[in-house]
Amino acid sequence: MALSRITEAVASFTDLTIGDDLTLTDDFLMASDASIIKFGADADVTLTHVHNTGLLLNSTSVIQFNDSSQNIGAPNATTLDINATDEVEINATLIDVNGNLDVSGTIVSGGTLTATTSIGIGSAVLTEAELEFLDGITAGTAAASKALILDGSTNISGIGTIGSGAITSSSTIQGTTITATTAFVPDASDGAALGTTALEFSDLFLADGAVINFGDDQDVTLTHTADTGLTLNSTMKLMFNDASQFIQGASATVLDIAATDEIELTATLIDVVGNLAVSGTYTGGGLMTTGGNIVIPDAGNIGSASDTNAIGISSGGVVSITATTANTSATDGALTIGGGLGVAADASIGDDLRLISDAAVLSFGADSEITLTHVADTGLLLNGTSQLQFNDASQNITAPSATVLDINATDEVELNATLVDINANVEISGTAAITGIATFTDDIIIGDGKTIGVASDVDVITIASTGVTTFSKGVVGATSTDTSNTGNITLDFASFTNFVLTLTGNVTLDNPSTEAVGQSGFIVLIQDGTGSRTLSLGTDYETAGSGGITLSTAANARDIIPYAVSASGSIILGAVQKAFG
Repeated sequence: MALSRITEAVASFTDLTIGDDLTLTDDFLMASDASIIKFGADADVTLTHVHNTGLLLNSTSVIQFNDSSQNIGAPNATTLDINATDEVEINATLIDVNGNLDVSGTIVSGGTLTATTSIGIGSAVLTEAELEFLDGITAGTAAASKALILDGSTNISGIGTIGSGAITSSSTIQGTTITATTAFVPDASDGAALGTTALEFSDLFLADGAVINFGDDQDVTLTHTADTGLTLNSTMKLMFNDASQFIQGASATVLDIAATDEIELTATLIDVVGNLAVSGTYTGGGLMTTGGNIVIPDAGNIGSASDTNAIGISSGGVVSITATTANTSATDGALTIGGGLGVAADASIGDDLRLISDAAVLSFGADSEITLTHVADTGLLLNGTSQLQFNDASQNITAPSATVLDINATDEVELNATLVDINANVEISGTAAITGIATFTDDIIIGDGKTIGVASDVDVITIASTGVTTFSKGVVGATSTDTSNTGNITLDFASFTNFVLTLTGNVTLDNPSTEAVGQSGFIVLIQDGTGSRTLSLGTDYETAGSGGITLSTAANARDIIPYAVSASGSIILGAVQKAFG
């Protein structure tokens, strides 16, 4: 996870990996013993915490100053080198060397050189000019009171013990070691240097608790703390390049590392053991792993370089994502999650919810006892005998078995459609109320002795087990009433049982094709206001003795002819009853 800015006062990490710069405006604490700061792509340089002792630079690595030629390093387990291109300057009231002092070059002293034991210079012999050089006096000037001053018991190796007098320009000093019991000082404040740019000292050894003092008033000190490390006094700074870049103990509990632009920590792992407070922008080029919480200020934001407010967190802890990227798959959109998603309370979705994997499952309940499973290219499957309920538990759709589907309602199940097509047997144990037309492509079977009726009379039609049908009310056949008939007419016996025809001209009844054997009814013929209209018959219509039909001729006269269909193509007409008044 990339984190661009953390501005809360407290942040804790188990591991923090930063691919770019890290700027700290407060403490940097490594709180575990033996913690290590590693430098370089292969961590070839390390700085290790030694418990209750100090910091250990690994192997023969060096601390460099200004350029690589000026450094502090340990070339082996017993030697510490301080190297400079020209001069190493140590400023203090007293520099105490607890060990042999091996000077391979020239000692230049601006003051008195005092030793309490011997000064050993090997087989070398100091000339008058060299003694004068050590004393900082002009060649040829008397050195009786200015040359190397020794106390009464001091011995210069090779020439015996000398009293409290001076070593004059005519003295010869031989031996290997110079041992002093008092201060080794220059001849004046800010006087002679120790060594030169061409003749540098090698190792410098200081005793436990030794202090290196800097400045005319020794305002800056570097104190050795035995078996621990070095202490820079008070709030003094260790500066780099210029005064704006430094390391400083701002208080007894705060350590500042300040830079004008950037502090770069280069290591495979930088371990921050403590809270991390970032008051500016945090830019991470790699993965940031934290073992604790990340806290940002109230109503703060988390974002990227191009959108610093991508994730907002209100003072109440509400998280909002400002991106409006559309979602089309599991790997795009304003928010993508590589693993599972857990939501402890309600979730509201303002648009589509897609489950895009085949056989995806929606689970319901604390133990997920109800599931709705996607069946690829088919639909959704409600598990077991689970119900899809409506309004209350009594109204539901459920499958009590693998072959039965129940639709249950407390009062009524209403199917609203232009056509309700039932492709199977229909078994009705109660009353079926159909407000439209019910079309059946197969038989309708009712129970023996059961009835067919209407809401006000459910027993209109009764069918006995023998098949005998009883009608409790009158039976009315469909009647066609046509007020204008002339010429050739074909009666529709499929749609109507009875026909009432007003003759506006002579009429011929053509042979029909829709009659049904056993069908019977009547045909009423009404003369119009003119009268004398005649009726001719097609060959399917049969009359007694083939005598045909003669109608009344009076205007508005009404005649009735009964009929019965005896066979296909045979419609028997009864005697016409005329002139009903």
